[in-house]
Amino acid sequence: VTRNIFDEFQLLRRERDHARAMSGTPAPSDVQLDQAEVAQAVGEDFLDLAEAGGTPEDDEFLRLAQGLEKVRRVRGRDFFTRISMVSGDMSFVDAARGAGFEGVEASVAQKDPIEGLAEARNVTEPFYRARALASVVPLLKKAGHEDEARQAAVEALEAARKCQTTDVDQAYNAALTALIHVGDDERAAVAVKEGLDHAHGYKEHDERAASLMRVVSTLMEAGPLPARVKASLSREILGKDVHFWGKKAVGSALVEVTLSLLSPDNDDTLIFLQKVVAHPDLEVRKSVIRTMPFTGDALRNMLLSHLRDPEVPVRVEVIERIGWSGEKALGLYLVNHVRQGHATSDREKRAVALNLARLDAVRYVPFLNAMLGSLGHKSMLGPYKAIKDDEGLQMAALEVLYHLNSRDARRLLFHTSEQGKGATNELCKRIWHAVKSAPYGDPELPRSPHDPAWTEEDEFDLLQVLDRDAPLEALEAPEPEPEPEKRPASTFKPKKKGLFGRLKAKIFGDEDGEGGVRTDLGGDEDEDEDEGDAEVDEVAAGPVDQGRPAAALRFEAVLLEGQEAFSGKVPVQFALYTDEAAADPVWRERHDLSLGETGHFEVMLGLRERLPPALPNIVWLGMDFDNSGEVQPRTRISRARSVVQG
Repeated sequence: VTRNIFDEFQLLRRERDHARAMSGTPAPSDVQLDQAEVAQAVGEDFLDLAEAGGTPEDDEFLRLAQGLEKVRRVRGRDFFTRISMVSGDMSFVDAARGAGFEGVEASVAQKDPIEGLAEARNVTEPFYRARALASVVPLLKKAGHEDEARQAAVEALEAARKCQTTDVDQAYNAALTALIHVGDDERAAVAVKEGLDHAHGYKEHDERAASLMRVVSTLMEAGPLPARVKASLSREILGKDVHFWGKKAVGSALVEVTLSLLSPDNDDTLIFLQKVVAHPDLEVRKSVIRTMPFTGDALRNMLLSHLRDPEVPVRVEVIERIGWSGEKALGLYLVNHVRQGHATSDREKRAVALNLARLDAVRYVPFLNAMLGSLGHKSMLGPYKAIKDDEGLQMAALEVLYHLNSRDARRLLFHTSEQGKGATNELCKRIWHAVKSAPYGDPELPRSPHDPAWTEEDEFDLLQVLDRDAPLEALEAPEPEPEPEKRPASTFKPKKKGLFGRLKAKIFGDEDGEGGVRTDLGGDEDEDEDEGDAEVDEVAAGPVDQGRPAAALRFEAVLLEGQEAFSGKVPVQFALYTDEAAADPVWRERHDLSLGETGHFEVMLGLRERLPPALPNIVWLGMDFDNSGEVQPRTRISRARSVVQG
């Protein structure tokens, strides 16, 4: 008879909850029982409880609840637990009123910690009792009641053990949080074991995965875990059915959170990894690669073995993880991955090039040159052989060279712009056009997807950047034809004939510049010649428009003396030398520099005094100050475009 009453009570309760859900009316969770009402609800006089207003169905619902309360009081909790198959501490009258204990944590948090503890202990239903006790623990600890906080956490665990419904997971999670908060590592480890055992007790894989996710999420939110709690998690996470971790119900989120909590140097962790790293779902395998520990040869070999994974996204995750690890010795595996032809997609080739640069941007420039194939520079291959032309490899190498900002990278980009053919030539020229005027500096590689700060905004598309910085219109526009070079007026001045020359002309009949025979040896003619010479000097000394220079040198620098910068107007004489220690320059030009507070200046050399037409491959630029002498050392300059060192 009691079971029939209970079944009818549950049916009415489900119908009421369904009607409330369909109408969108929230549950009346704000109704709270004070201490007097609680005493009345568990007392003998159930008929004096508050009447339930509304429809007759509501009255029937309350009548059934009161009857069940009376049966439980008369026959005892053990009898009623066997009859109802639920916890004997459930308050049926509260369920009928819609009061429950949903707001008990908020009520406890607003009171004095000791009063809140007393109120939490008055809660009879185990699930809400565990939650109430766990919520008062931080308040007790903050107020300095260490013993009371520890006792409340222990009572929360005991209440969680009494739960017999689907609320067991949440009750254990509340108790576990309280135990970790008070520092009771031993009982917290026991709570982890019991919670995981209950989670593995679900037969349905989806329910088991959801329960495990609730446990590990609680541990994640608890902050740094004690060693004993971590060890308990590592031992119990697999469960008795180890094949469960290969099922579809196991998602990437569960695997990632679990791996982030396990101890890296633990045999149980290694066993767990061996189970999940071979999961049939590629998203789960990617999660394992992204979050697995990276210490020890066994874990490193497990990671490297997935360079042969059949799925490209998994192989890319392995490559990104190697690059993010910073272990330069692993770069050899990425080199062999390309040379042996295992990189089959453009995405994979790009990942290899980028992560080689992340490991060592200088060491792997020769291999990037090898990836260029026929576009590469033969003298810069180093220990590598040129790889057969592959558009994906060439594109990946060009993108990384674009990011490196080093002299060797610029040298290769200039070479590709001269050697490229067809569409590749156009791309190489656009890249060179975008970087040729940029200064040298540290590599500016895109952010790795394994960087916690990575967002979708960090995605890099080289072609989009080139469309912005080096559009095709800039390359296709015809260059203006150079103006015809105007020759300067001749400065040749014929030498005067001396006495012997005039005698020779008279004897042998030499003609002068006018076609006649010179017979006059007097001084009047000398005076005429002097006047002609003066006219030539005036022509040569006048201003001469030499036209557009064939070449010029843009020089940018900062002048410092110790830690102080030069400022003001500084006269400087620039000179080019064929050797660093040469005394005589091959070219000079004087400038009056106007320096700001930072000492920075930029000057164009070769506009006033033309640079020599045949300079050596390497020259040295000297700067001579009127008051301070020449700057040492001199600056080394190469003939290659946009290449300056010093």
